[in-house]
Amino acid sequence: RDMALAADLAAITGATGGANPVGILHTTGVQAFVVEGDTGNGANVDYEDILHMIEALEDVNADQLGDPAWLTTPGIKSDLKLLARLANTIGLPVWADDDTVSGYMARSSNQVPSNGVRGDTSNNHALILGVFATMVIGIWGNGFELVVDPYSLKKQGMIELTTFGMIDVVLKYPQAFIVAQCQK
Repeated sequence: RDMALAADLAAITGATGGANPVGILHTTGVQAFVVEGDTGNGANVDYEDILHMIEALEDVNADQLGDPAWLTTPGIKSDLKLLARLANTIGLPVWADDDTVSGYMARSSNQVPSNGVRGDTSNNHALILGVFATMVIGIWGNGFELVVDPYSLKKQGMIELTTFGMIDVVLKYPQAFIVAQCQK
């Protein structure tokens, strides 16, 4: 479980430089989207922003590469569940009960950062729309390896477990992803 979480985290937020995989948020060519109410410090996302993010993905024909999907924080998910799509008496939420946003699959995860810096703020949540079929996660060797060492901690009556994996992440078409920084 911990190794799978580490791979997910690398695929989402892996930073450039060093021997670590570069994730969506740091890959050159990923589209940045500024939400409509943003005056430099981020802003709350609204339904118009959702539609414009979809439009930006379609403008580069990324929607032709596979089905787009949404990924964000639990905080933005709850905001979108409380936000109405249209100002009418029905008030259907942006994040529907079938876990879709504007017809596309949507998921939330604590792996998506909620401490993004924008202007003077450092509490912006990432909202990602992307064609995840264009992401490649390569695993070399035996995948994840577990080494059991019963000797190094023998005097304490313990064993030491070490895990490692050789993993890399690449976005085949970085423009197939768009990221917005939103306030909660």
